[in-house]
Amino acid sequence: MRISTLIMTALLVVIYFTSCTKTSTRIYYTRYNNPAIDQYTFQPGTYWIYRDSLSGVEDSIVVTSHYSDTIVMNQQRQFAEQSHMSLTHYIDSYSYSGSFFVGYDYISFYDGYSSQIESSLMTTTTTDATIMGVYYTGLKKVGYSYAQMWLKDNVGPLQYTTYNYSGSGRYVVKQLVRYHIVK
Repeated sequence: MRISTLIMTALLVVIYFTSCTKTSTRIYYTRYNNPAIDQYTFQPGTYWIYRDSLSGVEDSIVVTSHYSDTIVMNQQRQFAEQSHMSLTHYIDSYSYSGSFFVGYDYISFYDGYSSQIESSLMTTTTTDATIMGVYYTGLKKVGYSYAQMWLKDNVGPLQYTTYNYSGSGRYVVKQLVRYHIVK
């Protein structure tokens, strides 16, 4: 009886391992091509100097850190890079912490002092504008009526308009005077 149980158990083990087939279902993802990541990602050491169009006061915004990560979009079976930049905004003798984020379909800019500018990259319009006496073509206009910016590829924000909650309680237009880009 004991031998027949042992033989039966061995036979069941052999049948189990030979009849099971492991099917592998692989899902392949493709890279989402987002030119905004290359155009608006800046490394530490990048700075922009802006002039307030009403007061004439100049201030600066400096990229102090940067990191990238990847987001997986399961619906589209794609993956996309995102770029996060920390900013320090220097006004007079004060400094404020801000951020600049570029995602697969979203951009956000916060100078640490005024209201945040954010928008879907899908709804960005292309426009021409004169900023500080220089005529630019092909600028990307991002944001809403009360908070918006004009971006130039590989330079960043040429001008931005926000509402200053912490100081004057007015709309502020900042226009780029000069810059230094580190890619």
